[in-house]
Amino acid sequence: MSAPIRFTAPDDGRLIGLYVPASFDAFDSYYPNDGRRAYLTEFDLPLQIVRTQGSPGDAGSKHVHLPQEPSRGWPTCHKVMVCLSGAVRVEVSDFDGVAAGTAELRPGDALLCVEGHEAVYLEDGSRLLEIRQGPYPGNVSDDRIILA
Repeated sequence: MSAPIRFTAPDDGRLIGLYVPASFDAFDSYYPNDGRRAYLTEFDLPLQIVRTQGSPGDAGSKHVHLPQEPSRGWPTCHKVMVCLSGAVRVEVSDFDGVAAGTAELRPGDALLCVEGHEAVYLEDGSRLLEIRQGPYPGNVSDDRIILA
């Protein structure tokens, strides 16, 4: 296991950088301690780094993320998904849950999600790096709306 390395300012200890090695696998050491997701940054930061992993068939509900504060007129939080290993199918939808298309992510592929999305893990060892708008409210129910 390789842990993230925090770079902090010498004067007051504020975070000024975070290195997450490709070999990171300490999913149970980070919130929400479910073995599938690891929120690696403080919840109040404007950008969040989250690592996810899944097995074939693992899926979340179709959802859209809501900002805690309006961001330049956008009603949703944006997310970039980068596939690190395996394969993940992501359905992209609008705010009402109407599908716009599907992307199958393979290692090195990236997807920007502006509104709704649902990820399904297709292979053992599938992992994503997610970079999301923050701040994160601290619990899933305040972070998203489930879409039909």
